[in-house]
Amino acid sequence: MSDLPAIKQSTSQAAAMLLGSKVQETQQGGQFLKFDAKRTGEWLLGRESDTVTDEIFSLDLQSLQHGWVLWHNKKADRRLVPINEPVPAAQEPIQYTNAKGKVVVDEPSEARSFNGTLSDGETFTFEGSTYGARKAVDAVLIDMKMRAASGNEFFFPQVQLLSESYEHDTYGQVFSPVLKAVAWFNGEGEEEGVEAQLEAPVVEEPEEVETAVTQRRRRRSQ
Repeated sequence: MSDLPAIKQSTSQAAAMLLGSKVQETQQGGQFLKFDAKRTGEWLLGRESDTVTDEIFSLDLQSLQHGWVLWHNKKADRRLVPINEPVPAAQEPIQYTNAKGKVVVDEPSEARSFNGTLSDGETFTFEGSTYGARKAVDAVLIDMKMRAASGNEFFFPQVQLLSESYEHDTYGQVFSPVLKAVAWFNGEGEEEGVEAQLEAPVVEEPEEVETAVTQRRRRRSQ
């Protein structure tokens, strides 16, 4: 995972953000990342909808936001604030009569948003207002907060874009986004556990032991 960009935030600043101190809001950047929950369960990037499922990205911790999004007339009214601030008040629902004469109510949905950088340097913004999207983001956020609260300096995640599915009685196969932290870094860009692995002595097993293990495995496979 060394081809991903180095961590740019200081550990103390990021920890303060996670634990409640106020930081400057980060603007959206790059292309938009979306999740196809209805058809394929794939993560798609940009206008060309390039598939980026299974790819790993570095999360811009200070870009994390929460709040509300209200869609009306194909336009989004966003009320998003940094994740360390209280969730703002939601917009009032908008009631109107559509072209078919039916009364419709557009209501705000709770949302999460963040920026990330893929291994090729491509930056993106993800915004999700479904239960599945909020659940996926919150799972990573909880891990980060627990690490920061315990004093663990390795709380900058690199995250893999995954998905899961289940069979619904009415809608058939339903897809949900999954964000899985696969590595953790400190403010200097050092990966957790890497140094210990490199310094560990290499122990060579006797040839006869290695052969015996191989034979046992062969017997299991037969």
